[in-house]
Amino acid sequence: MAQDLIMLTFIGGLLEVFTTKFATVVFNGTPFMCISLLIVFIAVARWNLWGLLTIPLLALTTMLGGKWSEANYLAMVYDWRMYLSTVLSLCMVGVNVIFFKKSTTKYVASQPLYMILLMLLDYALVCVVQILLYRLFCAGTLAHSGYIEFSYTKVNESGVSEVIKENLCRYGEGTLVYNLFGLVVLFVGGFVLRSQGIICNVKQRFIDDKINADLDRADRKFTISEAEEEASGEAESQDEDKAKE
Repeated sequence: MAQDLIMLTFIGGLLEVFTTKFATVVFNGTPFMCISLLIVFIAVARWNLWGLLTIPLLALTTMLGGKWSEANYLAMVYDWRMYLSTVLSLCMVGVNVIFFKKSTTKYVASQPLYMILLMLLDYALVCVVQILLYRLFCAGTLAHSGYIEFSYTKVNESGVSEVIKENLCRYGEGTLVYNLFGLVVLFVGGFVLRSQGIICNVKQRFIDDKINADLDRADRKFTISEAEEEASGEAESQDEDKAKE
């Protein structure tokens, strides 16, 4: 289990750093998850609640990618408030265990509609919880939005410099939109990896593989003479039944 989770975290973390770094510029926003939602989804499917152990490091790579963004004012959004809200909100993916245990992970992964609904539920829960927590950390209350001012100078089309003031909190509270790229990655990556058998309960997979291996060994040991004896026994049994009739 440990090796699997470490590999998922390492691969997902590397992708998250670079994706977040460039996504801030491409989308002119601050995504709080690009690859991490997919990785956590896979980890929970494979190891149930143990998969949540990947979250702290994945959230850290998100923050690093944002900090290294070319847009300085967007890079400022990636601070401790972003980190904590991301960590806690991604833990909501743990609700998937309820569905995996009720219907089995294998069944959920085999039903496209079930998968889509579960992914949408995860996205909604993660984003809503993240927005509420980020607002709470910024404003100290849920009653109104926070305000973190960032001022920078910009030269307009007339060649005149003007001071632009941005409320950085609006980016943290707009993750339902800014995280849409992460939702697309979840859909595409989830269905691609599903077709390759990656999205599965690893423990159950080992059990199924062992059962299949035992059946294969039993088939290989089943000789022609044993088959003839079995057929002969069945024929004698049928004859006895006919005689009784």
